[in-house]
Amino acid sequence: MYWGRRRLVETCYFTMKKHMKHLNLLSMFGLAVITIGFGIFGYWLFGPVDIIDIKNSDAVQVDQISYYPGERISYTLDYCKFEKKVATVYRSLVDTYRITYAVVEADLPVGCHTVVRNDLVIPSFIVGDGHRYHLEATTEYKINPIKTITYYWRTVDFLIK
Repeated sequence: MYWGRRRLVETCYFTMKKHMKHLNLLSMFGLAVITIGFGIFGYWLFGPVDIIDIKNSDAVQVDQISYYPGERISYTLDYCKFEKKVATVYRSLVDTYRITYAVVEADLPVGCHTVVRNDLVIPSFIVGDGHRYHLEATTEYKINPIKTITYYWRTVDFLIK
């Protein structure tokens, strides 16, 4: 009886010793994958990213000092873009209340450019009361699955008559 038990223990020991090399390789591979994963996650979260530099972002110029309801607002955006990324742009006309325009996808060319846009129409329901308005825009760039960078700009004030 004793001899049979000893043989069983020896068999288990040699079988375990034979598979230990595979277990060590598997654990080293697992640690390498975890280390690389944390490295990628850290870079995504804390890595330096500069997509666009909007010059005079707090005072973007418009072409007129006063507009009428139904007219198009024309604004000049001066920027330097460093990476080719598509932005999601949220724009609104602001006075004592906020009028939100449709969300658009913008893909401005890389490099330093001056762009004139006139794609926003002043709604006809605004009563021409001589109030001061301005356009505000929030631009979001999705950098990676866990990071989104947001830029903000606004125009100078103008009147709606």
